[in-house]
Amino acid sequence: DEAAVARAQRDPAAFAPLYERYLPAVYGYCRLRLDSAEAAEDATAAVFAKALAALPGYRPRREAGFRAWLFTIAHR
Repeated sequence: DEAAVARAQRDPAAFAPLYERYLPAVYGYCRLRLDSAEAAEDATAAVFAKALAALPGYRPRREAGFRAWLFTIAHR
């Protein structure tokens, strides 16, 4: 993931593979917590929009990588 993140930090268009990889998991997380599929879709879109906007400031940490960072955004 870290190589893909580094590419996406340089070129936002390179975020697509990360989006495709994590979309099902983020949607599933949102769907379990929200009342409808539509609300989960909206929340999933918001998570990825926030992640893309915050990506320049992302710094990998030993104990938690991109997936944990992404799910922290989803949780909030």
